[in-house]
Amino acid sequence: MRIKKYCITLIFLLFGLCATHSQERHTEICIDFRVNSTVIDFSYSDNADRMLEMVEFLRAVRQDSTITILEVSFRGAASPEGSYQLNRNLARGRLMALEKVIRKEVDIPDSLISRNDSYIPWDYLKAQIQDLELARKKEVIAILEEDGRLVDYHHPNTHIDNRIVKLRALDGGKVWQQINKLFFSQMRNACAVLVTYKKELPSVLEPVIVPDTVVTKPVVEVVETVPDTTVVVAPIIPEVE
Repeated sequence: MRIKKYCITLIFLLFGLCATHSQERHTEICIDFRVNSTVIDFSYSDNADRMLEMVEFLRAVRQDSTITILEVSFRGAASPEGSYQLNRNLARGRLMALEKVIRKEVDIPDSLISRNDSYIPWDYLKAQIQDLELARKKEVIAILEEDGRLVDYHHPNTHIDNRIVKLRALDGGKVWQQINKLFFSQMRNACAVLVTYKKELPSVLEPVIVPDTVVTKPVVEVVETVPDTTVVVAPIIPEVE
């Protein structure tokens, strides 16, 4: 009987089985602001919880060498009250406040940063109103879909979006008051979208050991054949005296 032992280690190196994988992630961080303010107030809205989540995320990015920041876009916004100049300054100030906090936590090259301080998120307001039971809803949507145009506001050097003027005039100001109460506080914010790339290291493959394989040959029993042996006994002949 002969026994052979086989120990096979399987290593997958072909067809990208051990190639690194990557994941691209988009993370949005938003902070709310009080009326006419560009100061981040942690006691306002859900800012404390959002800021904690943001700091934890940024620290994870900073400490993980497999994560790379590809892009960061900042957006500042304001609600429609007030003049164009005031709202634009508020939007820009809110954007800068959030950017300062984020860049304090993690180093981001200027080349990766984009900024948008378009000041009033009209698309957001339109989307919210479309799902709302609102008096004069069709008229409101039609106004929001118009192209924005600046007109004089109280003084020749101060301007306001003409859509704001039309919205305020609807139903004696009642429609304006309703959408103000429902949505304007959510339009005073600054947001950042971080695009990160995580490189996943290949997993270490454990060797696969195949159990011992026993190879046996059939045992042939050899039987030794002994020729029959006949013992002849000579007859006993009595002696003759």
